[in-house]
Amino acid sequence: MDKNITSEDVRQAIGNVKHPAIDCSLLELGMVKDINVKDSDVTFRFLLPFAEVPENVKNHMINSLRESLTGLEVNAGIKTAIMDEAERQYFLTMEKKHWKGM
Repeated sequence: MDKNITSEDVRQAIGNVKHPAIDCSLLELGMVKDINVKDSDVTFRFLLPFAEVPENVKNHMINSLRESLTGLEVNAGIKTAIMDEAERQYFLTMEKKHWKGM
């Protein structure tokens, strides 16, 4: 790898990954947090608003995030967690404002 990857590079790479039912990126929805970069290893938390998110929807979003990083040639470590109440309320407000359906 020729260049040092930064967290801003990662943000730009994943910035266009949209939620399948909400017309916003996963970053805009607050679903990606704590981006860390060390050499060619990138880690971040992927936050779900509820534990009951269907597995296929969750996997689609995670796979989309991984695919968006391929051009950076990094190893992605994605940890899944559940949003806290404040994060969930923000997500639900954005969902209501930008809902496009599936």
